[in-house]
Amino acid sequence: MRTRQRSISLATIGERGMKTSLLTAVSSLFSTSDEQAMGRVQSHDDAHAFAQLVGRWETPIQRLCSRMLGDPHRGEDLAQDTFARLFAKRKEYQPTGRFSTFLWRIAVNLCYDELRRRKRRPETTFDEDNLDDSNSLAQAQGVGSQAGPDALLSQQEEGEIIRQAVLGLSDTYRSVIILRHYENLKFREIGEVLGVPEGTVKSRMAEALTQLHRALSSTLGDYRICHNQDQTRAPGAVSHPSSEEWMPYLYGELPRQARAPLDAHLKTCHECRQHIRQWQRAMDNLNGWQWKAAQRNAKPVLVMPSQLRWALAASGGVRAGLHDRAVVRAAD
Repeated sequence: MRTRQRSISLATIGERGMKTSLLTAVSSLFSTSDEQAMGRVQSHDDAHAFAQLVGRWETPIQRLCSRMLGDPHRGEDLAQDTFARLFAKRKEYQPTGRFSTFLWRIAVNLCYDELRRRKRRPETTFDEDNLDDSNSLAQAQGVGSQAGPDALLSQQEEGEIIRQAVLGLSDTYRSVIILRHYENLKFREIGEVLGVPEGTVKSRMAEALTQLHRALSSTLGDYRICHNQDQTRAPGAVSHPSSEEWMPYLYGELPRQARAPLDAHLKTCHECRQHIRQWQRAMDNLNGWQWKAAQRNAKPVLVMPSQLRWALAASGGVRAGLHDRAVVRAAD
């Protein structure tokens, strides 16, 4: 009897030990930082570490590229190129830097290259996915399937107006809007990605929001731009905070002590309150441009080195169609 009890106890301990080791392995898998994983890719061409990075960053990079280009399908292709470029440039990564900065910079630069190519060779495309984006705006603002056709159509049109307004920004302003508003990078982090001072990023953000006001005022109808904030004022006039101070205020990057003077200023300055409300309205409308992954009708066939293909397959990248030379063809 004692022998049986002892054998059962040993079996139970062994089973618990296996579960513990499995949990430890899974925990270690997810506890590996991006920098550690990239270090293994850089030093040992570790396919499993590269697969981890693709799995973690595939969706954010697709969002960025799709919004920068205004085309979900081409954005997905460019996201594929981003990871292939990451693998190709693995030896250039500096272990002392943040992996996310290195990856975002690759993606943004590829977007810039594609936008410059489009300017040299303009092309017109019709993308049904953009209609889905407009429909997402209606859902986000509470207009469901029970809404009347006129209300639904109005919301879809407004969503398309906002999308076109963002795409109408220059490349430098658009990248700041997308990285800060949609990807939630801090202004300091955006400066590191773009290689410009933090103050420049804030100035670009303010100008981008102002340009969105101008673009939307002629279509949405209730935008009125206040241009007085940055104009030269007569001696003795009220001093207003600069746009570089208001941007981190609007996006919640200021500590409480730094916010207090701006809060006090808003209580007494109608002009700045009006300007802040306009920026906030633009920011609220930006939330209506919902990202949606492109829907492909055919499973992609990858053209890449066998080692990279193995890494991406392990991460699920085959589903996304990742490749090293933007070569994708429909499977038979």
